[in-house]
Amino acid sequence: MVFPSRKNLEAGGIVVSDQKDRLLEYCKAFIKEQRITCPETIGQCDWVILNAYAFIEGVCDIVGYAETEDEEGGE
Repeated sequence: MVFPSRKNLEAGGIVVSDQKDRLLEYCKAFIKEQRITCPETIGQCDWVILNAYAFIEGVCDIVGYAETEDEEGGE
């Protein structure tokens, strides 16, 4: 499953000016694509959970990944 990149969002007429807007559009696209119409859809439709892995990776691509202890200046 491929969710919209910034380039694809903008090509579709959606102006993505910053990270928050991009994340919001990404989430909306996932909800629409997965046909999530209520909380029960998440628990009752296996495809939502199966596609959540790619969705989470996409969120991290937009927001960023956690720093490791080495990057944080830890011991």
